[in-house]
Amino acid sequence: MNELSTSHKSSLNAEMLKDLGLSNFVLFNLIIIIIIVPHLGILLRCTIHNWHGDVKFGLPLDVGDSVEILEECPKWFRGTCPRKSRAVGIFPKTYIHVKDLTKLDPVVAECTQVLREWSEIWKKLFVDREAYKFNTLRKVMLSILESRRELLGATLTQDQTLELQMTVVSKIDWGNRLVKRLMFYH
Repeated sequence: MNELSTSHKSSLNAEMLKDLGLSNFVLFNLIIIIIIVPHLGILLRCTIHNWHGDVKFGLPLDVGDSVEILEECPKWFRGTCPRKSRAVGIFPKTYIHVKDLTKLDPVVAECTQVLREWSEIWKKLFVDREAYKFNTLRKVMLSILESRRELLGATLTQDQTLELQMTVVSKIDWGNRLVKRLMFYH
């Protein structure tokens, strides 16, 4: 019996696998929903290389994209990328890095999330040629990025780390107010 026919949840059909030269691979039905909540012990799958998705059923990915894994083969994942309108496709395992968010400082995780959100606004300001707003947001983002780098460096004392965390949270709050003003007058 074909291994794929035993899998009632599998969306990868034999034709898709044959087109990719994956016809002998066993699929494991992994349904993993990624919610970025550091204190719940959830793993984050993050793209570490750009991938153009230049194979049949390929899902293009950019560095930093979070992905939701639906199925797994020895060398490929099948899943979705929330930033890509939930399109489903395949991508190489080697392009994905798994991070355990329980080991990541919550302030660092918040910095990462905020920088991802603001980067979309920043790109829009660039496209719209809003130079002043673009540069203002850029300065705030670079400041938070530098603080994040220091927190990840693990070279600070506990007191310095605590002080830097409070500073970063203040910068994020201030930056969120700035973003609201920038977008309000946009």
